[in-house]
Amino acid sequence: MIKKIFHGLTLLVMLGIGIAGAMYLNKNKPTVERDESRLTAKVVNVMPIKRQAFRAHVTAYGNVAPALTLQGKAQVSGKVTYVHPELKAGGSIVAGTTVVKIDPEDYQVSLDQTLADLSASEAQREQILQEQRNSKKTLDLAQRNLNIGEKELARLTSLSDRGLIAASTVDDEAQKVLQLRQSVTDLEGQLATYRSRLDNAEAQIKRAKQQVKGQKTTLGRTEVKIPFDARVNVANVEKGEFVSVGNTLFEASNVDGVEIQAELPMQHTKRLLSAIHGASLNVAPANSAQLINDIHLKAQVRWVDGGEQAIWEARV
Repeated sequence: MIKKIFHGLTLLVMLGIGIAGAMYLNKNKPTVERDESRLTAKVVNVMPIKRQAFRAHVTAYGNVAPALTLQGKAQVSGKVTYVHPELKAGGSIVAGTTVVKIDPEDYQVSLDQTLADLSASEAQREQILQEQRNSKKTLDLAQRNLNIGEKELARLTSLSDRGLIAASTVDDEAQKVLQLRQSVTDLEGQLATYRSRLDNAEAQIKRAKQQVKGQKTTLGRTEVKIPFDARVNVANVEKGEFVSVGNTLFEASNVDGVEIQAELPMQHTKRLLSAIHGASLNVAPANSAQLINDIHLKAQVRWVDGGEQAIWEARV
C-alpha cells in the first residue's frame, strides 16, 4: 500500500518538473527579426476583363455534289429536229433555253382537228339556242291565238244557243280551236327536247375543250427547255434520230449552288448546344429546322487545301 502511494507521488513530481521546464523555455526563446530590406516588390500588369460574345464552332468534312440534277427525258415520241449546240458534256446553258425539239407536225394536226370539232360543237349549241328562242316566240304566238280562238268559240256558242247563228258556224270555230290547241301542244313538246339537245352539245364542248388542253400540253412537250442555269453532264441525243417516251436525252446540274453532306460526331454537338444551355430542345427529325434556328447555326464552306480565299457562306 505504501509503495503505491509513493509511486503516485513520484509521477506527480516528475509531471510538475516537466511543465515548469516547458514554461521556462517558451518564455526565454529568441525573437525572430524580419529583414525588410531583403523583401522585393513584384511588378504586375492589371487588365480589365469585359464580357464578350462567343460562338462555339466545329469542323466537319464532306463531298461536294450538285444541289439539283435534272435528267431530261422525252415526254413525246417523234423525230428530233433540233439540238442546241451547247447540249454536250461540259456545255453551259441559260435557264429557259430550248435545247431539244421533236417534230410537232402530228401533234399539231391532232390539235387542229380537235379545235375544229370544238368549233362545230359550239356552233351546234348556238343553233339549238336560236331554235329554242324561235320556238318560244312561236309558242307565245300560238298561245295568244288559242286564247282568242277560245273566246271567239265561247261567243259563237252563246249566239248559237240563242238561235242567232247556225250551228255549223260554231263547229267551224271549234275545229280551229282544236288545231290551235294541237299546235300549242306540239310546240311545248318541241321545247322540251331542247334541254337534252343542249346538254348533249355542252358535253361535246366540254370533252373537246379537255382534248384541246391535253393536246396543247402534248404539243408543248415537243420542245424541251432547261428550267435553270445549268452545266451539261451527259448528252444522249442527236438531230435526226427518233426518240420514244421516257428516253433520257441529257443530264444537267444546277450551277446556282452545291450540296455538301457533312457528318458531325455526336460528342461535338455539345459545343453547338452550349449556346442554349438550360433550355429544353425538341430533337425530333421533324423539328430539325426549328432546332437549327434555335441554336442560330451558321456555316461556312472551305475548300480543303484551297487557301484562305476559298471560303463561301453556306446555309444549313
